[in-house]
Amino acid sequence: MGAFGFPAGAHLLRRIRTSRPSRGIPWWGRALDRTMDLTMHHRTPLNLLLVTAVLLLVAGCRAGASAEPAERSPADSAERAAPAAVAGGPELADLPSMTPTRRPEREAHQLAAGPPPRAGGTPLLAPPPDGLAEATFGGGCFWCTESDMQRIDGVDIAISGYTGGAEISPTYREVAGGATGHVEAVRVFHDPAQVTYEQLLAVYWRHIDPTDDQGQFADRGAHYRPVIYVHDEEQRRLATASRDAVAASGRFDRPIVVAIEDAGDFWIAEEEHQNFYLERPAHYERYRRGSGRTRFIERTWGR
Repeated sequence: MGAFGFPAGAHLLRRIRTSRPSRGIPWWGRALDRTMDLTMHHRTPLNLLLVTAVLLLVAGCRAGASAEPAERSPADSAERAAPAAVAGGPELADLPSMTPTRRPEREAHQLAAGPPPRAGGTPLLAPPPDGLAEATFGGGCFWCTESDMQRIDGVDIAISGYTGGAEISPTYREVAGGATGHVEAVRVFHDPAQVTYEQLLAVYWRHIDPTDDQGQFADRGAHYRPVIYVHDEEQRRLATASRDAVAASGRFDRPIVVAIEDAGDFWIAEEEHQNFYLERPAHYERYRRGSGRTRFIERTWGR
């Protein structure tokens, strides 16, 4: 494997092990997710990936054999029953109907406002087609948020992309590097006669950890922070009311920290990120469960 492999692999694990923990995700679980990310999106030397995998196996076995049982917070306890909303408080809208295998009505890059403004960059998304409304959500990994939104009946298309930063035409690697200020997000074009904005919000809240503004689950960093981007004052009012409803629900033992910010330019992510849950379902399901998202949702919302 060469002299490069073991020092570099150990360095990668040290960096992840000392990063901010995600509730319920051990450091070696975060390292596994990071290794998957490197495999998917970066030209990481094969020897580094192999060495990292070996170190993960050893670390995981040692942790399982010697670690004391971790004290679990109420939100992470399998025995915790999700309480009802506080009597008299605000409530979330009812969930809309959903179809697990729904495909978008059109392709994301067909909705670009034009070619990328710089070589190798991403194109700007155009306004929604006539008859459709728009909504924008940051909920951690956009593969997951796109999947959650695309399944909703009445959603024309959910588009993975980047927003909230000053740089034009950012790429995945630039956003992941943390230098552009963008957030991984999803813009939803929907038919308001079939699914309302309040119902989109109800789906959004049920698929994130609203108490974590440093990332989501195994994905750490500001580009994974949860944000509701509002397109007008009515959306701001509804988003704020829904956030109040979540805070009043009694489901969380920490403050609700999801930001509500003005929507701006939205850059369409690279083709391999669109419809990932449909194009690579096995990979997607492994990632989603491995990140801790599925377990958190099931224990918090009872499904």
